[in-house]
Amino acid sequence: MSGFVIGQRWISESEPELGLATVVQTGSGRVRVEFESAGEARTYAAEQAPLKRVRFRAGDKVRTREHQEFLVREVIEQQGLLIYVGENQRLPEAQLSDRLSLRGLQERLVAGRFDTSAAFELRRRTLDLLHRTRKSPVRGFLGGRIDLIPHQLYIAQEVANRHAARVMLSDEVGLGKTIEACLILHRLLLSRRADRILVLVPESLVHQWFVEMLRRFNVWLHIFDEERCASIEAGEPGANPFLDDQLVLTSISFLAADPRRSAQAVAAGLGAPQPQSSPKVMAPRANSDTRRPECPSSLYFIMISSMSGGTGFAIG
Repeated sequence: MSGFVIGQRWISESEPELGLATVVQTGSGRVRVEFESAGEARTYAAEQAPLKRVRFRAGDKVRTREHQEFLVREVIEQQGLLIYVGENQRLPEAQLSDRLSLRGLQERLVAGRFDTSAAFELRRRTLDLLHRTRKSPVRGFLGGRIDLIPHQLYIAQEVANRHAARVMLSDEVGLGKTIEACLILHRLLLSRRADRILVLVPESLVHQWFVEMLRRFNVWLHIFDEERCASIEAGEPGANPFLDDQLVLTSISFLAADPRRSAQAVAAGLGAPQPQSSPKVMAPRANSDTRRPECPSSLYFIMISSMSGGTGFAIG
């Protein structure tokens, strides 16, 4: 960028909050500007200065240094400096208010501060691709570090697309029930149908599930036990520790042995809706349906337990 003249008014494209800048020094391939309203000064290489010329047009309303409103009737340029002509007076650009930041859309358009058509088209295409990705029927099923078997993808898609994902996965040993359960969980998380998850597993599988979910799906489950719950309550007496994290992993025996903790886990799932969407919780499945009838899809449950003939997954 070149053509700087002492007294011209510019605005920083990288720091528009500083207000209008005044050129105070040029030469040797550099330009020095002062932001009087912010008490700041910057020196740039003249050819690469992140500055945009401030140029108003006839019909625009500007403010002077004395905070008076000035209606521009005509713009005259003399030796690189602009003079704004009003009803009965002239306003050199050096007398413009320093506090003008050009943050508003109209102000930016008036000052010519807008991007190229190519940049706009790039953003539009990016948003379009992002929209198509989020609408993809396989979103949440791809990306995991796993080799899918066709029936796993079919089952995961069938369950995840249900209004209420209540199923029991009870295939034969070795057919990938764990992967199916993880795919369903991953899909519900990415589609924002599940914001809060409680995963229950046997004590011996807690750390295995933590490692596998993180390694294969990049989902960080927070392990809860009595020590962690007590620590949370010590820092915030009366708080429900299961509301401290959105993705919780704990053992079945931990909740089964402590009715108070079990009640807290259920209460966390039945809590107030989150600001962005209704809470979706994976919590222990009870014999009776604990969902509220007025919010049939607000809760999700997942429980992994040993069954005769192998391991089964109850999701609901």
